[in-house]
Amino acid sequence: MCMCRLSKLKVADCRSQSFIFNNISITKCLHQYKKNSLAYIKSNDQAESFNGDMNKWLALHNIIKLNKRLDFDLARAFDKNALDALRCHFKTNLFGKPNRFSNALKLQLLNILGEYKDEGELRKLKANLSKIMSRESDAVSRVIEGLFVIPCKFDNQLFGEPHPLRGSRPDYAVEVDLDGSLINLVGEVKFFPCPRVSLALDAFRLGMFAMALIEMHNLKCIMLFQAKGK
Repeated sequence: MCMCRLSKLKVADCRSQSFIFNNISITKCLHQYKKNSLAYIKSNDQAESFNGDMNKWLALHNIIKLNKRLDFDLARAFDKNALDALRCHFKTNLFGKPNRFSNALKLQLLNILGEYKDEGELRKLKANLSKIMSRESDAVSRVIEGLFVIPCKFDNQLFGEPHPLRGSRPDYAVEVDLDGSLINLVGEVKFFPCPRVSLALDAFRLGMFAMALIEMHNLKCIMLFQAKGK
């Protein structure tokens, strides 16, 4: 975002319906944090470290990054206990109790996916995944079933109307060869190591993309993930 655009950017007033959690107005706190963040970015030449200032950039787009260990600037601007309780609420009520694949299952999936080279081998891939699905629990089976949705047609049709994300990189706006689009799961996998600043920038872009989908499709939530190789 260039400085000429930042100079014209203003923080919009809070909506009439505030988001209240544990008797704390998250909307009011976010509004003030956005104003402070915009003033900081303008006065510091767009901020020196994107990685260190990502909370401020996200706040400009109404996004609060809730980590288990809350960042200092967020803890100072919001009620720390309220945000921690909000993180736990989202984690348990929306996504359920966390679970992990066994090491043996992860290795088997990696081997199967590693053998998949092109769309001509899609039938073989689905057959191998089906064998695993038939013997695993419902939760694990549902996750593996998600691997059946292989992107076959890359385009940017999710944002056909004039929109800031129109024409984004294909791996950010993918419409698969099905009746509808996969719009409740957004992720990025980096197969090789990358610097923290690159991870932060792509995490920001993923957050922007997910927020746009929530607003345009009136979704309750989106599962967002980012994975990187070692």
